[in-house]
Amino acid sequence: LYQCGAGRSSCWLKSNNHLRMCNFLSCIDYDMKNVSFADAWNMMSTYIDESKAIESKCYLCKYQSYCDYCPAKSYMTFGTPTMILQEQIFCKVAQERYVMLNE
Repeated sequence: LYQCGAGRSSCWLKSNNHLRMCNFLSCIDYDMKNVSFADAWNMMSTYIDESKAIESKCYLCKYQSYCDYCPAKSYMTFGTPTMILQEQIFCKVAQERYVMLNE
């Protein structure tokens, strides 16, 4: 689900002392007053390892590697980082990329 470096090779420490995988994912937020960096970093891995839902049409899509789906964009737009129901927004761009790069 998370294809970028968020929580793998980078994170955000906000001025309020909260750690996030991504600046835009306020739903994944750890108060550094209550948790160590190591614990927060390890807890982020549960989100990183999360896979696309089987119900999502993205699950077996042949355009996955051309898609720029971003859970943070989905969260900011729809209030949820999941791909269910949001994937159609990214489909057209992924399909056009596929055509352009495979002509």
